[in-house]
Amino acid sequence: TTLNASHEGYSKDDRTIIFSSAAVGALLTVIFVTQALQYFGLRIIFFISGMLTAITTMLVPLAVAQNGIVYFVILRVCQGVSFTICMPTTGAVTSNWASLKQNGLFISTLSSFSQLAAVFTMATSGKLCTSSLGWPAVYYLHAGISFVAFAVWVLLYRNQPAEHPLVNQIELEEITVVDRLQPCYQQQKTPEIPYLAILSTPAIG
Repeated sequence: TTLNASHEGYSKDDRTIIFSSAAVGALLTVIFVTQALQYFGLRIIFFISGMLTAITTMLVPLAVAQNGIVYFVILRVCQGVSFTICMPTTGAVTSNWASLKQNGLFISTLSSFSQLAAVFTMATSGKLCTSSLGWPAVYYLHAGISFVAFAVWVLLYRNQPAEHPLVNQIELEEITVVDRLQPCYQQQKTPEIPYLAILSTPAIG
């Protein structure tokens, strides 16, 4: 059937461009995403990134059906933009929500998303590709999961524990113990990141 037919239109160079375009998207927006986090907070930025990856994933079968790779590459770049937020999310969630004893647990759990995703995706994709649903179902399934997951995120997550209605006073005190030990922390101005100095360092240049 058409759904189960293999796509043989991509040359080696095409495949290289398609795979690398996600990295290009991530590199082009990493500084912008970092700045956006400071202004808008993790909750909104991560939700927007999630919706972007869900929409682009859903559109992949349509892009593949077009002649050439232009539309597919555009979608891959957008997915790279979405991926940029993943590692900052690990740091932000751990910093704001983990107690002193839970930092290691938070970091190890949150940074395992890539490995866990591969375990789920490889097995599920293989099953769907050989089924009557065909390979497009792989993208539709992942898009659907993304829509649901990020909708749950924006409903449940808050940038600060004090803003969450389900966090009681005992939990809040345990999470914010570091802030109480450093009373002047909130009064200190966050130093600006010296991007120009970093990029002009001989070791980098």
